[in-house]
Amino acid sequence: MKYEKLAILEFNSVRKRMSVIIRDSQTKQITLYTKGADST
Repeated sequence: MKYEKLAILEFNSVRKRMSVIIRDSQTKQITLYTKGADST
């Protein structure tokens, strides 16, 4: 599998998380991965 990185949303203290948007080169499916604190 190969992926293309479309965008990176860097961690900041307001969002308290970071995200990466990738596209699968074969299926063209776009996925958002996020890590960090849950919003409360």
